[in-house]
Amino acid sequence: MDKDKLLSAQLAKTAAKGGFVGGGMSGAIGAAAGGWIASKFLTTETISHEFVVDKGIDAAYVLAKLNMMAMGELLQAVPLEKGVGVIVGAVGSGMMNLNKALLEVTLESNGEARTRIFIQCAAKEGIIKQKIASKSLERFLNGFK
Repeated sequence: MDKDKLLSAQLAKTAAKGGFVGGGMSGAIGAAAGGWIASKFLTTETISHEFVVDKGIDAAYVLAKLNMMAMGELLQAVPLEKGVGVIVGAVGSGMMNLNKALLEVTLESNGEARTRIFIQCAAKEGIIKQKIASKSLERFLNGFK
């Protein structure tokens, strides 16, 4: 999975929504192109976290999937196979939730009633760092408390 391409697409999508409001369809197209191009000049910040929950893999997978859908857009959910599942989503963060962070959650069975969860979070950052990735990760982790 190319995180930079996915993040660029999410930023272009957000820009297109704003462009449409201000300038109709042509505004949306121009804003999307501008968002895509601008994202190429932004750095991609990543953060990861690993933890274990006292839940079986099935319950942890459902909880992670529901948490992702509540926070943003579910992009991919690889079904559980041999005790492993992957969920990928884009969640809003930063000022007014306009910047998107990409979360990739890998779940592995760690015994009958325990699941190991590894989360990678990536986000584009500009000159003024908003800590998009770390804030998104923190919000996701709060869903497991």
